[in-house]
Amino acid sequence: MSRAFSLIVLASFLALGCTSPRAQTRMTPPPEELAVQLHDAIWRDILSNAWIGNGNELAARWANARREGEEAPSLYIQNLLCVGDVARLRCRFGLFREGGVANYLGRPAPERLACAANFLRFEDEEGEGWRIPRLPPRRGGHSRITIACRPAP
Repeated sequence: MSRAFSLIVLASFLALGCTSPRAQTRMTPPPEELAVQLHDAIWRDILSNAWIGNGNELAARWANARREGEEAPSLYIQNLLCVGDVARLRCRFGLFREGGVANYLGRPAPERLACAANFLRFEDEEGEGWRIPRLPPRRGGHSRITIACRPAP
């Protein structure tokens, strides 16, 4: 990770009050540049889960659900709140699908989900950013996502 970017992220968290022990339990919206990276990580995991059904069955149903005869609905991430430091974050967020309750493979999928995920900072040959850790496959196949979702109240 570049030193300049690390300092920007650290300064952002300092400005949000995320370094005191008391603030560790208070989640706040991340700065815009960081929010974009976290949204990318969320979509990456949700879409890979929805395509191959690994990890969170409810999130896969939510992403694939639609009313009969409709095109794919618009999907949104809402109310992203996080706590953490320059290397690790714990965030919660809502997922919203336009169109109300719909079905996927004969099962209902809520319009709204309440989710949480851990994020880890990475740097590789393609650049730097944030990823949501994955679990190994159960019996071969693909890794499993760790986003935890439940129907939103």
